[in-house]
Amino acid sequence: MDHESFRSSGLLALSALVIQNTTLAILLKLTTRPGAASYSSASVVLLTEVLKFFVCSLVVARYSFRDLVSSLSSVTEKNQLILFLPSSLYVVQNNLLIQGAKVLPTIVYIVCTQTKILTTALFSRIILKTKITNVKYLSLFFLAVGIVMVQSVQNQQQTLTNKPLEKGTASQTGGVAAVLLASITSAAAGIILEKIYKQRSSQTAPSLEFQSETFEHTVWTRNVQLSTISVPFALVGSCLQNRDLLTIGEVTKGFDFYVWGVVACQVIGGVVTAFVMKFANNLLKCLAISFSICCCAVYSVAKGDLPLSTPLLVGIFTVVVSVFLFSRK
Repeated sequence: MDHESFRSSGLLALSALVIQNTTLAILLKLTTRPGAASYSSASVVLLTEVLKFFVCSLVVARYSFRDLVSSLSSVTEKNQLILFLPSSLYVVQNNLLIQGAKVLPTIVYIVCTQTKILTTALFSRIILKTKITNVKYLSLFFLAVGIVMVQSVQNQQQTLTNKPLEKGTASQTGGVAAVLLASITSAAAGIILEKIYKQRSSQTAPSLEFQSETFEHTVWTRNVQLSTISVPFALVGSCLQNRDLLTIGEVTKGFDFYVWGVVACQVIGGVVTAFVMKFANNLLKCLAISFSICCCAVYSVAKGDLPLSTPLLVGIFTVVVSVFLFSRK
C-alpha cells in the first residue's frame, strides 16, 4: 500500500471512530430511557462477538477461504495463545462499559472512559518500559483533574435536583468505578493488540513472537481469531448472569431498536479500532477522541442531562487539551 492510500485509510478509520464513539455513547443512554425494557448487558456482548465473528469471517472467506481456515486453525498454536488474554479482557471491558453507561450522563461517561489514557500510560511504563516525558506526565495530571471536574458537576447537579437513581441500576459512583475498571482492562488488552496489529511478516525477524508462520494476518483475520476466543468467554458471562439466557428467546429479551443499535455499533467498533491501530498514529487518534467528547457534550447539554456551566466547560476543555498534549511526541 502506497503512502497516499495508507493516509486515506487512516483518515477514514478515524472518521469512523468519531462517529462510532459518539453514536455508541448516545445509544447506550437511550437504552435506559424511561419506559424502556431492561436487557442483559452480557447478552449484548455475546451477540456482538458472534456477529463480529460472522461478519469478519465472511469478509475473509470472500477473498480467501484458505486464509479463513488458517486463521481459525492457528488460534491454538503456541505463538497465538497470547490472543486469549486480550479477548477475555475485552469481554470484561464491554460488560463494564455498558453498566457504566446505563447510569452516567453521556458526557460524564465518555469523559470517564478517557482514563484509559492514564492506565495505558501506566501499563506502557511498567511493562513495555516506555519513556514518558515531563509534558506527558503533566498532561496526565490535568486529564485526571478534568475528569474529576466533569464528574463533580454531575454530583452537584444530582444533589441540587435530588434526582433519584434509576431503578435497577447501580449508583453513580458504581458507574464511574465500572468505567475505571474497564479502562484498566482496555489498557492491558490494547498494549498487546497494538503489538499484534502493527507487526509485519518477515523471514528475517523471528523475534516477532506473534507472527503466524503460514500467512500474514490482516485486520479481518485477527478479528476472526479474537472473536473465536471471545465468544466462549462471553457465553460463560451470560450463563453466570442468567442461565435462562441460553434460550434464544431470552438472549434478546428487552432488545429494542436502540439496543440492537448498540450491538451494531459494537460490531463496527471492533473492526474500526483494529483499522485505527493499523493505519493511524496516536496524534490523529487522540484528536478523533477529543472531537467525539465535544459531540457528546453538545448532546448532553441539549438533552438537559447536565446544565451548561463554567465548571463543565472548563472540565471538558481540560480533558480535550490534555488528550491533545499527551498525543504529541
